[in-house]
Amino acid sequence: MVPANADAAGLVLSVSAACLMCSFNAGAEVYGENLEYIVCGNEVMVTGYKGEPVTLSIPTEINGKKVTQIRENAFYRCKSLKKVVIPEGVEIIGHHAFYECGFLETAEIYGNLNKIAEGTFYGCSSLKNVILPEGMDAVENYGFYGCEKLRAVSLPDSVTRLGEYSFADCKILETVQLPESLVDVETCAFLRCDSLSGIEIPVSVMQIGNFSFGFSGEENPVPVEKFVISGSKNSLGETYAKQNHFAFENAEKEDSRERNFYIPGILIASSATGLLILKITEKAAGFRLKYEYET
Repeated sequence: MVPANADAAGLVLSVSAACLMCSFNAGAEVYGENLEYIVCGNEVMVTGYKGEPVTLSIPTEINGKKVTQIRENAFYRCKSLKKVVIPEGVEIIGHHAFYECGFLETAEIYGNLNKIAEGTFYGCSSLKNVILPEGMDAVENYGFYGCEKLRAVSLPDSVTRLGEYSFADCKILETVQLPESLVDVETCAFLRCDSLSGIEIPVSVMQIGNFSFGFSGEENPVPVEKFVISGSKNSLGETYAKQNHFAFENAEKEDSRERNFYIPGILIASSATGLLILKITEKAAGFRLKYEYET
């Protein structure tokens, strides 16, 4: 299934405030004979590549200026690329940056990213190995859609949101570790992940969209036989299991009446009776999120 707005979305230009100083009409410069870039004030944005790269390591600096962004569509349908390494200084990877890089097998991302943008690795059908950076908040719509060789996903403890179809059509995905920071799972996030036999849903999750877990099929998704949802009693995970007639296993750990995890700006206390209390608490280094079961 291809999103109806995929072509239009691929043409949208997302320009950060830092790049308002740039002249996008000027031709891109070239680093190391192949890597194309433009200078945005004191920062560098990678815009593409000349030729057919196989292994690509984005530099941390070009001519003394930090590389902070990879532009949207930068490596769109680059059929030769097999491995990409993105360093810590990169803060933004634009939407559809590696769209349908069909031979890309490994993506190592060490940047200070806020999110995996819409369609970043859409259709990377050979992608097997992914390293995601700590601190990122979300995988947006279609972020890893159609990554047919991806077997396991472990999301950083900072992730709070999974967008629509974010991991849909990952046909051999067998293992998914959802973090206890996760709050929002959008529609069809793991649709047609046919090798996934079950999922543990953290008690932190407060929204699960239709067909997010345990469904297959094209036009009319149907429940996967013997799919198992595990999680805490009286959680949204248990509700989702009951609503969709999935088996539910209580995975609540002993001494779990109080746990700590972080989401910037919000503190969640979730009770066993389903009551959700939102609190704000500030610390020197940011905000602390804590939830606990009430007795």
